[in-house]
Amino acid sequence: MNVDRPLLKRVYQIALPAAGSFILGTLYAINDFFWAGRISPTAINAIGLCMMVLIFNYGLSAMVQKGVLSLVARLRGMEDHRGIAMAAAQGLTLNLLCSLLILAAGWVLAPWVLGLMGGEGETLKLAILYLRLMYLGYPLMSMAAIVDGVFIGLGDTKTVFRLQLLGVALNTALNASAVLLFSAGLSGIALASIASRFLSALVGLYIFRHRLAEGALHFPSALQLRPRLNRWREILRVGLPSSLSTLFYASIFMVLNRLLAQFGQEAFAVLGIGIRGIESIGFMVLVGFGAASSAISGEAIGRAAARHPANQGVPTDKQELRSILQPVYHAAGHSLLAALPVALLFSAAWLLIPEWLCRIYTSDPELIRLSSIYVRLAAFANLFQLLEVTLGDSLVGAGVSSWPLRVNLPGNLLRIPLAWMLVEWTGLGMTAVWLAILASAVYKGVGLVITVRWLPWQAPALAASLALKAKPEAS
Repeated sequence: MNVDRPLLKRVYQIALPAAGSFILGTLYAINDFFWAGRISPTAINAIGLCMMVLIFNYGLSAMVQKGVLSLVARLRGMEDHRGIAMAAAQGLTLNLLCSLLILAAGWVLAPWVLGLMGGEGETLKLAILYLRLMYLGYPLMSMAAIVDGVFIGLGDTKTVFRLQLLGVALNTALNASAVLLFSAGLSGIALASIASRFLSALVGLYIFRHRLAEGALHFPSALQLRPRLNRWREILRVGLPSSLSTLFYASIFMVLNRLLAQFGQEAFAVLGIGIRGIESIGFMVLVGFGAASSAISGEAIGRAAARHPANQGVPTDKQELRSILQPVYHAAGHSLLAALPVALLFSAAWLLIPEWLCRIYTSDPELIRLSSIYVRLAAFANLFQLLEVTLGDSLVGAGVSSWPLRVNLPGNLLRIPLAWMLVEWTGLGMTAVWLAILASAVYKGVGLVITVRWLPWQAPALAASLALKAKPEAS
């Protein structure tokens, strides 16, 4: 691949602030985990038990967020500013409807889900309290994800970073106050997360509204907020497959939690330290590069659709299609190239100093030993997650998120039978589960390479963007 230095520079300009913002986003969970450790060991176990349910909740937010991101990026490529305002408003209204349904279902199902995952005794009791409060605040917290999606679609990840910085600063202050000053326990930690995310979302909406006002566009208007089913369909068409990948990932881990429970409630703490406390930071850096790939790919295909003659349909010749969508290939390839040194750096740290990293969260020697095993294996999985995230998100930005789902869904499903077999046949204990996770990461990374390079996603991608051009929105 010939290196396009201006494009590589643009990837870094979008990816680095995005990576910073996503790392800051994980600090909400790390904050909760850290301050729970100041309450009791049982509180740490409870947070660890809830972890995959919280990731599941993030996947639900991503359903609207990813759809809005792709829609905004493609409309930006077409220079349709009124359409961008409409997309943002429709994303907010659709998210509100979805989040209220999620609140009701989550409140009712929380005890059953946590018990099914292997939670017991005081750990289960605290986990139910914490999770139900998080569901009560879900409609407020999920607004932040939609606001982030709009700004990423615009290619403005610096604003996303600043909003996350504000939110995490508020979260840290409120968590410290809840635990140290008011002794509010896990209830205070949950309320701190809700308040900090909601306030950062409000600031983001103010910034977006101010920018639109400078371009003589009022936001939000009653017309923009009125439900538009055609826009909802487009947001969900892109967002739902992308969301299903995350939802399925979290659901698989909920099943694996049941398998891990046989090794004691401490297994949930190992999972929390390994995934949430350490691996998530490196993974979120990759997600930042994926965001750059998604934004640039969406903008590129929007421009391609804008230039395509209105009286011509989607070309049937494969070479012509590849030529039209060459900028999307460039976006994916350069995002991968830009992220590679960063991924290698994280993998090296996880291989060389995992014990030191685990000591940030616990002083228990056995927890440190068990968590370090996971972190070392994550160092290898990280290189395949690099392929999964950057290439998969390029397809999401191009409006064909169902193609990554075809790889991610069976790849995540593979974890259950493989983990069960390794636990039963090897005697490796919970390490057998971590080996199953590594194997599925290899499968998904290689699968995304094959998908982008050889499978026929190009025609559906161009058709979806041409449909947006054919039906412009007025506000």
